[in-house]
Amino acid sequence: MKRLLSILLPAAALSLAAAPMTGLDNLDNLELHGFQTNGLLSILSHGRPQAYQWRIQGKSAQVQSPLYHLQGFQMTIRKENSQEEGYLLESPQCTYDNALQQVRGNGPLHLTGPDGLDISGIGFDFYWKNPQEPPQVVLRETVRIQFPLSLVPREKGNPTPFPTPTPGQP
Repeated sequence: MKRLLSILLPAAALSLAAAPMTGLDNLDNLELHGFQTNGLLSILSHGRPQAYQWRIQGKSAQVQSPLYHLQGFQMTIRKENSQEEGYLLESPQCTYDNALQQVRGNGPLHLTGPDGLDISGIGFDFYWKNPQEPPQVVLRETVRIQFPLSLVPREKGNPTPFPTPTPGQP
């Protein structure tokens, strides 16, 4: 009997997997747990295109195609086939628009990146579909940015100091 079940169960699973799916054309109002999607984007770096991988994950997603309302959102972006540290975006909730390749949210966003980059804010829009432009993150309010001063390019020679304001002048 065990032998018969060990043969029949995988065969049944295979036939179900191969059967045409019906009724899934409309994915609206579908609740997904452990949502994940990924893709590639090309960013110009020093005048040459550089391929990056992105991955979006959510603890859960309410689907209203092409929109995915995510809880526990995380997005990673890193150079393709690289183990180097990339960028990580995190938010408790947001909406991912698969058609427009953008993520939007009204809550907090935390973005960390290579070399100690650390950005946070409330309310955000993140776009990456246009291959002619680099991905863009727009934070709407309460923006905080931290980065090491070593990342700031310095001019050669003595930089011009900022003028010291005198009292009574704007």
